[in-house]
Amino acid sequence: MGSKRKLLDFIVPEIRRLMPRGGTILDLLAGTNSVSYALKKDYRIITNDIQEYSWVIANALILSKSIPTGLLDEAERELESHYTRNYEQLVSWFKRYLEIEASHLANPELRPYKQFYDSFPYYNNPNGNSKLPMDVEFIRLFSQDNIKIYKKQPDRFPHLLFSTYFANGYFGIRQSLEIDSLRYAIDKVIEEANSLTPQERLVKKSIYLTSLMSAMSKAVSSPGHFAQFHKIDTEHTLRFAVKARAFSITELFYQRLGEFVDSFQPTRFDNICLNEDYTHTLEREDLMREVDLVYVDPPYSNAHYSRFYHVLETLVKYDYPDSTYIGRYRNDRYQSGFCRKSEVRSKFRELLMRLSRSEPNVVISYVSNDKARNVSNLFGFDGEDLIDLCRDYYLDVEVKCRDHRHQAFGNKNAQYGRKTEHLIFCLSRTKNQQK
Repeated sequence: MGSKRKLLDFIVPEIRRLMPRGGTILDLLAGTNSVSYALKKDYRIITNDIQEYSWVIANALILSKSIPTGLLDEAERELESHYTRNYEQLVSWFKRYLEIEASHLANPELRPYKQFYDSFPYYNNPNGNSKLPMDVEFIRLFSQDNIKIYKKQPDRFPHLLFSTYFANGYFGIRQSLEIDSLRYAIDKVIEEANSLTPQERLVKKSIYLTSLMSAMSKAVSSPGHFAQFHKIDTEHTLRFAVKARAFSITELFYQRLGEFVDSFQPTRFDNICLNEDYTHTLEREDLMREVDLVYVDPPYSNAHYSRFYHVLETLVKYDYPDSTYIGRYRNDRYQSGFCRKSEVRSKFRELLMRLSRSEPNVVISYVSNDKARNVSNLFGFDGEDLIDLCRDYYLDVEVKCRDHRHQAFGNKNAQYGRKTEHLIFCLSRTKNQQK
C-alpha cells in the first residue's frame, strides 16, 4: 500500500533535476524503499522508517553495496539442513492436518473445506470453532501456556510462530510450516557466520528475510495485502485460496532470492539505514548537515499502513506477539498521526516546522483523491491543503502533478484508486531563514 514503484518515472527525474550526482538524499519515511533504490546508483542514501520490516528491506536494498558471488548457491547449501530439521519436527505434529489440507486442495469442495478452515485453531483461539475433533496435544501447541514459553525464548526450537498464528488464515498449513522453517534456518546460518563482520551478517540476514517477505507476498491468501485474509465462505474465495496455497513458499523464496541477485543495483556510496521515529532523525544535527535533499512520502489516508504489513513486521521481529481480532493484528502495531483526521494537519505542520529549520531542499510526495471524479477525500486533508501549509514555511514552493490509479486491493468500483499524485518542492530558503 502506498508504494511509489509505478511512479518512479515521474519522481526520480524531478529529484535528479534538483540534485547533482553524488549528493546525499534522506528518504525520511522510506516504506519499501522503492524511491531510494532507484536513486542509489547516483546518490548517497540515508533511509529511515519506524517499521522494522522496512528497515530490513533497506538493509538489503540500500545498505549493501554489492551481492556476494554465488549467494543463491550458498543459500541453498547452508539453509537446507537447518530448514529440514525444523520442518520435520513440525510435520511430526501437524501430519494429520497436512494430509487433510492436501486432500481438500486436491479436490476442493466449499462445505467440507469451510468446516476444516473454521475449525482449525490459532493462538488466542486454540479450540477453533470445535466442529472437528482435534488431538489434545496438538491443541496445546496453540495454548497461552505454550506460547508464553516462546515469548520468553523466541529462538527456541522448533520455530512455530506462523504455524500457530497464521496457518489456515493468511497462508495454508504447509506454507506456514515452510515459513517457520525458513526463518529458523536463516537465524541459524547467521548465528554461525563467524567469518562475517557485523554489517555483513546484517546485510545477509536482511537479503534472506527480504526474499522471504517477497515470497510470502506472492502466496498470501488475501486481496493483495495483509490487512485481512480471504475467508473460505464462497466458491470464489475457495478458488482463490486453493490457487494461493498451491505455491511452495520455499520454492518462491529461492526464486525471489535469485531475482534479487540478478537484478541488484550496486553502489559506491556508504549508505545509512535507520529504524526510528522521523522526529528523532530530524534532530540528528550532525547527520542533517550531510543531507542535500529530503524526500518525504507520508501516509495519505485514514488507513494505518501497519495494518497492511503487520504479518511482515511479525516475520522480522519473530517475537510471538500478543494479537487480536480475526486479522491477528499485533497489539503493539504502530499507528501514525498522519492517518488520523484529528491530527493530520498538526502533524504536517510539525513536520514542516522541523524541516524548515535545516538547509536541505525538500520534496514531498502526496496523494489526493480525485475530486473531478467525485471521489471524496478520506479525512478532509488533500494535496492543496498541504501546499498551503508548505507556503507558510517556504518562500519557494513548486508543484507538479500526475493522475494515477493506485492499488485497488480487490475493490471493483471503477473509480476506486484514481488519485492525483502531487510532487511538492520546498526549496531551501525558508521563512525562518529570512527572519
